[in-house]
Amino acid sequence: MRAELAVAWMTLAIGACGGGGPAPAASPGPELPVGEFSGVDLSGPLLPAGDWTSGHNYATCWDCPAPAAVVVLDVYGDAASAERAVAAVPAGALPPGYPMAVHTDELALAGPPHDGIVVVLGQFETLEQAQAWRERTSTSFPQAQVMPLLQGEEAWNAWERGSGRRVVRIQDGEAVPAFSPADAEGFSASVGCRDFGGDEPCPPLPEVHPLCALPPGAIFVTTDEEIGGFYYQWLPVRCGGEPAFVAWRFTLFAATVLPRDGGGWFLRQTVGAECDVPTFEEWTYDEHGRQPPEIPPPAPQMEIPPGVAGIRGAPSAGGGQGGCLSK
Repeated sequence: MRAELAVAWMTLAIGACGGGGPAPAASPGPELPVGEFSGVDLSGPLLPAGDWTSGHNYATCWDCPAPAAVVVLDVYGDAASAERAVAAVPAGALPPGYPMAVHTDELALAGPPHDGIVVVLGQFETLEQAQAWRERTSTSFPQAQVMPLLQGEEAWNAWERGSGRRVVRIQDGEAVPAFSPADAEGFSASVGCRDFGGDEPCPPLPEVHPLCALPPGAIFVTTDEEIGGFYYQWLPVRCGGEPAFVAWRFTLFAATVLPRDGGGWFLRQTVGAECDVPTFEEWTYDEHGRQPPEIPPPAPQMEIPPGVAGIRGAPSAGGGQGGCLSK
């Protein structure tokens, strides 16, 4: 019953967004860098949209090679500029999940040094594939450029040198509710209590007070430290100038959008970790956002393939790597 109330609370929260505060309008796209689309085939040898190789995430694409290069629109100094660049790419021009928005702290660019939000049109296994794709799409994306990526230990060292900034991007589909830190804390207190499978009695569910509705594609920059104890539950955003939190599953954080056998796409997202063993969930994904898959994955969510467990991930809500202490 408690779990049903929690689901109902989130459903009510989504419905309440219209009256919960002003919804930030999506930034209009810039006149550049996107040009006229000429009907060129944009599929190419694109790798899926997601970050499965960096030191920040568990691998959400289990058989994907590490990309050697990306084709980008540019590197932008603030979220508003990145949002305008993303909005300028016509809907359906790229596979779901693209364009990606990734901070330079997350993306191990080979150089020269950049600092900001990278709007990525495609990831490629080889530099040659990226260059060829860039040439074929030059009419559609006249200002796009190829950027090589560091590999192996060099990439790891680059991530370690970064300041840990990461991009939170709202998924496609409907606007989603954002809540005050106090309301997020209140709802999170219910997670792990008795009616959710834990040992302690459950506190009352908080009243619903969305601060605002965030439009699909909205971009924010955060760090693991800002997420803190809300890991796998909530992510920091802003409603106007006010700090707020949005549900983890309303974002593309720690997720990859992958092609599904037989057509269509699905999103795989890391939704938990214990003792450095991640938990994944999958949803059907398209321009309307995520929906339950036609065939639900087996419980507990996904069987973890060999080599996935132990990939460096972010600390869980319990603190430390996966919330476990060394003995």
